[in-house]
Amino acid sequence: MSNSLAIEKVTVRYADNIAVDAVSLDLACGKIHALLGENGAGKSSLLRALAGVHAPDSGRIFFAGGRQKMGLMRQDAGLIAGMSVIENLALACGGNRWRINWRQLRRRAVQALARQQANIDLDCAVEKLGFGQRQQVALAGLDLSGCQFLLLDEPVAALTPVEADAFLAGIRQQVDQGASALIASHRIAEILAVADHVHVLRAGRLVFSGAASSTDAEQIRQAIFAQPAAARLPSRPSAMPGATILDIDDLVLPGFAGPINLQVAAGEMIGIAGMAGNGQNQLIEILAGFSLARTGTIRIAGKHLAGGNGRKLGMRCIVEDPLADACMADMSIAENLVVHDYRRPPYASRFAILQGRAIAAHANQVIARARLAVQRSSDLFCWLSGGNQRKLLVERELAGNPAVVVALNPTAGLDSASAASVVECLDQACQRGAAILICSEDLDILAERADRLMVMSAGKLLEVSGPDRRRLAIELMCAGASTQAPESSQPTTASSLLSG
Repeated sequence: MSNSLAIEKVTVRYADNIAVDAVSLDLACGKIHALLGENGAGKSSLLRALAGVHAPDSGRIFFAGGRQKMGLMRQDAGLIAGMSVIENLALACGGNRWRINWRQLRRRAVQALARQQANIDLDCAVEKLGFGQRQQVALAGLDLSGCQFLLLDEPVAALTPVEADAFLAGIRQQVDQGASALIASHRIAEILAVADHVHVLRAGRLVFSGAASSTDAEQIRQAIFAQPAAARLPSRPSAMPGATILDIDDLVLPGFAGPINLQVAAGEMIGIAGMAGNGQNQLIEILAGFSLARTGTIRIAGKHLAGGNGRKLGMRCIVEDPLADACMADMSIAENLVVHDYRRPPYASRFAILQGRAIAAHANQVIARARLAVQRSSDLFCWLSGGNQRKLLVERELAGNPAVVVALNPTAGLDSASAASVVECLDQACQRGAAILICSEDLDILAERADRLMVMSAGKLLEVSGPDRRRLAIELMCAGASTQAPESSQPTTASSLLSG
């Protein structure tokens, strides 16, 4: 009998919601298997059942022909934020519980991170890392623990194209050396390029399974959505000159030399690209009020941003990890949607009594509009897939007429239809007069939608101009570690930097 992981009629339920519906698969070991599907299709639930995080409600999972040690890299990386990278890796690899050989562990950790081409300080606190860097640390933990069958949930969702290629090449190398991998993802083209077999879930059911070599991206899209791929979004009109809404003046990020000077006008969309670790996360955290800049000022419509007053000034933030930084896991979907407005009508009466019907009605409207894969607005937020959590956050933050919207990887972990919906929502907010600032690893969206495209390099903004902004941005990002921005406080053009 060939060595494989057998999945026989596995069903997973959350209350009355069937997340995985009688799925049967035979995953050959020594191969890369891609698990694709839209948000809420059941990918994460199936991976958690395979990893033993929760037992399936019915069916069975077993190895045929020889057992392998399995490990799950969760969508949120599953690291302990208050501990350092090396401490998290020590927990991941186990070993002697009475004594840790730190020198040996550090040497192995450096090698494991090098295999991913990741340059991460082992003594850095995990909470200071970007989302993509946390995923790299989580994968290094699986590597150090000796896992042979890797279960990877959206491992490249928050990586740039260059970083994603390096990450997947590392997985390919591990599989060629005897490991196995099951990768859940939405990045169809990149996954097809590295996978041996492709499997598609839709509404919890297996609807397609085949060899990657004989499958193209269009077949996958039709299997995912049961229809041809969604039409391309209409082009967004160029920004009309307007008053400056967001004014960033001589801002110096923690750990960088800076400074950053940037003005964003009403109705303007600015895109910021960059490799992990160049300051994008710190910039968004400062704008969101999570941390403080070393020096500099930020104004919204002429008023200083300080002391967490951003929301009062009309600032809305779409963070990278909704579960950790923006929403309450054990509260319902309906409650999370009104968490900032529950004291106001129509969600509360004159006497501050919550109006349950109004809250539920609002949630049901959002669920229908965003096509969230849930049955009731009273379902817990933590029951949502990572992609649906992000969609819900976008709907909440773009409600009304925000003056400024800052977003970090707003489409990461979303299928193509959901990503298009989020981009359309941002376009509409921009057309209503919001100043939009997006940091993203999706260069296609940034190059296509942004009025101005910039690259964050070593804590400075470098403006990209030219006919092929995507190519110039990639070149600039690859130059990243060795490139030093000029001392000018104004954004520098990529073309002048590269030519110099």
